[in-house]
Amino acid sequence: MILLVTSLPALADDIFIETYFSPEVVPVGDIAYYCIEIIGTRIHGTINIPKVKGLKIVSCKPVSSTENINGVRKIREILKFSIVPSKEGEFTIPAFAVKIRDQEYQIPSASVTVKKAAPNKLLRLDFFSDRQKFFVGEVIPVHLVLKCGKQIEIRENTRIECNAISSFSKLKLGNPHQSEIKVDGTSVTQVEWQGSLTCLKTGNDSLSFSMNLLTTTIDPSGQDEDQFLPFFGGSPSTREVALNTEEMTCEILPFPTAGKPTTFKGAIGQFTLKQPILSEKEVKEGDPVAVSFSFEGKGNFERIQAINLSDEDNWKIYPPKRTFKAKDESEFEGELTFEYVLIPQNKGNLLLPQASFNFFDPHQEKYIELAFAKTDPILVKAGEKVPMPTLQPVAKKSEINENALVPIKLRLETLHPRTGSIVHSYLFWWIQGALFTVLLCLAFWNRRRQKYLSNKKFAHSIIVKKILKKEWNKLLEAKKKDHYEQFYSSTQSIIQTLTSRLWLQVNSAATLEEVRDFLKTQLVDDETIMNLEAIIASNDLLKFARNQLTKDQIETDFKRLELVVASLQKKL
Repeated sequence: MILLVTSLPALADDIFIETYFSPEVVPVGDIAYYCIEIIGTRIHGTINIPKVKGLKIVSCKPVSSTENINGVRKIREILKFSIVPSKEGEFTIPAFAVKIRDQEYQIPSASVTVKKAAPNKLLRLDFFSDRQKFFVGEVIPVHLVLKCGKQIEIRENTRIECNAISSFSKLKLGNPHQSEIKVDGTSVTQVEWQGSLTCLKTGNDSLSFSMNLLTTTIDPSGQDEDQFLPFFGGSPSTREVALNTEEMTCEILPFPTAGKPTTFKGAIGQFTLKQPILSEKEVKEGDPVAVSFSFEGKGNFERIQAINLSDEDNWKIYPPKRTFKAKDESEFEGELTFEYVLIPQNKGNLLLPQASFNFFDPHQEKYIELAFAKTDPILVKAGEKVPMPTLQPVAKKSEINENALVPIKLRLETLHPRTGSIVHSYLFWWIQGALFTVLLCLAFWNRRRQKYLSNKKFAHSIIVKKILKKEWNKLLEAKKKDHYEQFYSSTQSIIQTLTSRLWLQVNSAATLEEVRDFLKTQLVDDETIMNLEAIIASNDLLKFARNQLTKDQIETDFKRLELVVASLQKKL
């Protein structure tokens, strides 16, 4: 249902403006569309929508068309904002001013009613955790469960995000696992994700997760026995639904100082040691010995760099080779191995250096020190000595005539200063090297120039590099100074430059759908395409609702852009 809240029936130059919400009544957490419809022109520039507590703008999609109204061809533009209400009540976005053709007009107010969301067992997102107290640097497991009716089709590009981005790292999720379960006698599709988060800083925060789910009813019959269709108004349709888990208040603590080992290197979790493995039990002096120390468990494996080895004069120890085998897709559980190469320095039965490993157990809230099991001594035998070659004299001493005298030339000629050949002069070779370098540079420059003039692809790549360098510097400067318009302007230029480079065009004008389809033909991964879409959505949001953006959003989009640029440059 579309509710026309208010309108301006006539403005100067036959410009009409209407505002409305669709639908007029929406449950908490569902998506309502705040629409600004303009007939007679397009809006160029920024629209600052007033902030309303309880309403959050998540995206904006402008749609333009040309229509015949009363026999007159006119432009019709609809700015469609996706808004998610967070609480019950009656909400009104007040009227505000906007400039059109250098004239100021009033955008009318519009209202929406938000009702309490009925507990829906057929469409919900749940987050499960056995603890609410964590430690900085700890990797915590995340278990998310989505339950939805069988009439709902989940799109492949569905993305789940953590809402506490300042306290936790980016959510790392494995592949979804789907199953069929029964809820109150009704068949329900259950999708589960296993993932992990890393605690970044100390303090209190509210941890929750959200996802915008594009749902499609796949039963077109619309029969009354379908228990899920009434949620979407009683008929098959495609709709965007915002799902949020319940918030969990959590506390992130620093490491305790009591009992902290001096060799502690930041390992957090629960681990068990395995028996060390030797490559040899008997070697010759100077031959290497490989020994592997392994442990398994759950924790922050990516931050564990080495174990502790005691100092031994009998062995020369080289840096280890690190090997990790994950047992889950989020790399929270697995086995880590450090393989050391040791060279014996003495002979006899030599004991290996004592190896140990310490970590902090967040469940027991104490430090654990474990020692690897001792191995049997290694027998080091003496190596075979290689005889050194002896130098033979050219002639025997008895063959040399000690009485033989070398004649001396009695006539002394005039001494003249010796002037060596010019080829022995350092200056000569320096000049030759300089001339060769100049000729080489000229040849390279001429070849590059000929390639630039004859190869369109190469010339285009040079232009693209210059544009990218210039816009990237502008973007970094805008990010540093919090200039949102310049930041997203440079972001848009960088994306357009990279996509046009793939198209082999300097200026490429294409819609988002055309860009998406083209990138798929270039085998660009889905994550890159989703990041690009999210950046473009933020760009549209800035254009039409600047005051809804935050510095955290800018930082998130900057990281997304880095991933997009790195991925697309691999395709160039």
